[in-house]
Amino acid sequence: MPCPRCGSKTVWPPPSHQVESDGIWVGQYGGQRLARRPVWFAEARQRLDWILLRQPDGVLVEVGAGTGEFAKVALDAGFDTYAVEPSLWAAHQAQGLGVRVHAGTLEEWAHTHAGLHADVVAMWHVLEHTPDPHGLMGAVAAVTRPGGLVVLEVPNGASSECERLGVQWDGTQPDDHVILFSPEGLRLLTESVGLEVVELMEIPDRLYSGGDSWRRRRNSALVEGYAWPPKDLLRMVARRPVHQA
Repeated sequence: MPCPRCGSKTVWPPPSHQVESDGIWVGQYGGQRLARRPVWFAEARQRLDWILLRQPDGVLVEVGAGTGEFAKVALDAGFDTYAVEPSLWAAHQAQGLGVRVHAGTLEEWAHTHAGLHADVVAMWHVLEHTPDPHGLMGAVAAVTRPGGLVVLEVPNGASSECERLGVQWDGTQPDDHVILFSPEGLRLLTESVGLEVVELMEIPDRLYSGGDSWRRRRNSALVEGYAWPPKDLLRMVARRPVHQA
């Protein structure tokens, strides 16, 4: 169901897995998550390289850290890294990497780290899972220092593949996703909690696709005559204004 104002789409019926529990990890990923850890580490290094273009060090908080690969890469790169993950199972896996993990909510982490503010808050494919994105983004803004950055990635609900395939699109994931954000929807949400959007990009998922897989998809698009390349991801950098105390 698209929002008439911004074009973001609400997935209906609501997802069967709860992002606050182990359901998404055990039910959807299970043991496959750990078996593919080299893939997640490679993705984490790409994501960190993007952050390093703007912020070379400091306190980094990853919200929805999963099994900890990105937090581990950020820690090894010299960031003072904290991970927040509601799934006890996933948090345990992250702790096994030597990552400092709070198994719970961001609000709980903020309460136990009163006075500590992040130079960077990172969220990778988290916002689309939550039934209260405004509340989560508000909590993110609150733990970001004035001048600090919020960086995130979500599926692009306005992509040509989302329009073409609907619930069959890989990014829809109706068992787990609540909202598929459009660029305008993500911008409006971000600005509503007092953050300034610095960069908002619609990008292909080529960063996460192997060469053979990408080539097959490209050739199918050329033969069948649909738009290529699809811009299936949204990446955003936002900043908490310096004047905010």
